[in-house]
Amino acid sequence: MADAGAPVACTNCGAPLAGEWCTRCGQERIVERGALRRYFERQVPRILHTVRALLLQPGQLTLEYARGQRVRSISAWRLTFNVLALFLALSFVTGFRVATFARVDQSGRLQGAIAAAAVRAGVDEGAFVERVERRFALVYTGMTVVTIAAIAIVVGLTHRRRRWNVAGVFALHVTAWGFLVDAVFQGAMEVTGATPMLATTEVTQAAVRGAWWLLLFEGVMFAYVLLALRRVYGDGVVAGSTKALLVIVVRLVISNLVVFASASLALMTA
Repeated sequence: MADAGAPVACTNCGAPLAGEWCTRCGQERIVERGALRRYFERQVPRILHTVRALLLQPGQLTLEYARGQRVRSISAWRLTFNVLALFLALSFVTGFRVATFARVDQSGRLQGAIAAAAVRAGVDEGAFVERVERRFALVYTGMTVVTIAAIAIVVGLTHRRRRWNVAGVFALHVTAWGFLVDAVFQGAMEVTGATPMLATTEVTQAAVRGAWWLLLFEGVMFAYVLLALRRVYGDGVVAGSTKALLVIVVRLVISNLVVFASASLALMTA
């Protein structure tokens, strides 16, 4: 039974209302009483379903999108960039910061570039680094689209019988999963004192630990992408493994280039 105070016409376009949503413009019937309760009743199940499917059922969210089942979960774009925001917010734990890049860079070039840029800007180096960190987070967020596009192109070209929008959504979900797993592994590297492989040419214990962490991370990513490809596209084990390996290699190369480009742009424009 409709609420006594509910409008009989859409408050947005004026069309007659026959349910909870306007059939012309899609706006919800505006009923002030219980609005917060209805919001949580609608959103909490969507959030729980999205998180559960993303973490435990590789490819399920993309498969639901391809089948037209899109209301039950958070949109792929919103999910990915919310996870990215969380990943960047945890940078003080994961070490995904320009200051950390400079610390582990044994060549000293990045630290020298930061010091020189701070002098040119006429500000204290500590304050300049904070400015660079804020700019880096902004630039990296925008340039993440490049990584997403690269994954979508690989998936789309290897599954040309399926729609490209499905490949794009697949890439978004893989990227969201990647940020979640990356946060765990980056944090583990910080805790264990591991050095990223690209930060040094010397074979040290820290570098060896960093290599093992990287192999473990990419192994987890490979397994996830393989399972997702099999669920969404029905790939066999051999074909799916080949395609998953291609996705992982492209993602690794492009994502590292994006980090480098974002740090460079942040340093130049801070």
